[in-house]
Amino acid sequence: MNSSNFKKSIAVFALVLFSGILLGTGNTKVEAASVSAISSLQQTAADKTSATISFQPSEDAASYNIFYKEYGADDFVLAGNTTSTTYTLTGLKSATNYYVKVTAVNGADESYGVTDYDVVTLPDQMTGLHQERWYYFIKELNVAWDRQSAADGYEVTLLDDKGKKVKSLTLSGYSSSISFSKMKDKVYTVKARSFMTYNGQKYYSSYASIRCLNQARITKIKVNGSKLNLKWGKISGATRYQIYVSTNPKKGYKKVATVSSKKNSCTIKKFKGKKFSSKKTYYVYVKTVCNKGKSKNTSGALYYWNSKTNNFGYL
Repeated sequence: MNSSNFKKSIAVFALVLFSGILLGTGNTKVEAASVSAISSLQQTAADKTSATISFQPSEDAASYNIFYKEYGADDFVLAGNTTSTTYTLTGLKSATNYYVKVTAVNGADESYGVTDYDVVTLPDQMTGLHQERWYYFIKELNVAWDRQSAADGYEVTLLDDKGKKVKSLTLSGYSSSISFSKMKDKVYTVKARSFMTYNGQKYYSSYASIRCLNQARITKIKVNGSKLNLKWGKISGATRYQIYVSTNPKKGYKKVATVSSKKNSCTIKKFKGKKFSSKKTYYVYVKTVCNKGKSKNTSGALYYWNSKTNNFGYL
C-alpha cells in the first residue's frame, strides 16, 4: 500500500470512529433480542373467576411472563411467571373480557409480547343491582347494575308485592339499566341475571334480587297549634314508614318518627326539642320501609312537601 492510500485508510477509520462516538455507539456491540416470541396463544378453559391459556413454546425461552388487563384498562399487569406453556389466571371478575399477553424470557432478554384480545370469564351473580330513582308523579322506576363486559345480555323480571310477574325483558349486553313505567303504590321485586355463550354453550348467572319501594306521597300537611299533622298514601307491602322534617328544603332533615304500615297519618309534637310554630315553614318527606326476613329495604327520598302550601319540591 503506498503512503497516499495508507493516509486515506487512516482518515476513513478516524471518521468512522468519530461518528460512532457522536452517535453514542462507539465500540458498543448492538444485538437483536435473542429470545423468539411464543405462538398460537389461545384460551382453553373458563370459570367464573379464572381463565386458562395455552401457547406454543419459544425455542430459546427459559420461562414466560404472563400479563393481563381488563377490557378498557390502560396498562397490563404482571400475573406471574411460569416455565409451563399453560397458565391459569385467577382472581378475575365474572363475565368479563380480558386481554392476555405472554412474553418469552431468558435471563435479561425478553421477547416481544403476543396478545390474545378475547379472554373471558363465565357469568356469576350480577353486582350493583339497585334502585336508582322512582319518579312518583310519572310512575316510573329506574333500576341499574354493574355492566359485565363479556355478557351477551341480561334477563330482568319485575314482580309485584304478591310475587306475581308483571313484566319480563331481555336486554343486550351493552345495557346497565332499565326503566319500568305505570308503577303502582306497591313494593316490587326486581330479579336479574346475565348470560353469555362460550365455546358454543350458553351460561347463565344466578339471579340477583332487590326490592324496590316508592316514597310515600304526602296528601296533607299542616301545623295546628304547636303540632305538625300529616297524612300520606299507603304503599302495599310496606312494613313501616319513617318521617323526616327540616326547616330547609334541601338539607338538615331529621328523622322524627317511625310508624307501622297500618297507619297513614301521624302527629309530630317536637322538632329538635322544640314545639312547632305556625309562623315557620317546615319541609317533610316520608320514606317507605320493607323489612322482611334478612332483607331490609328503605325507599329513597326524591320529593319534600311544604307545611304552609302543601306543595311538593325536589330534594
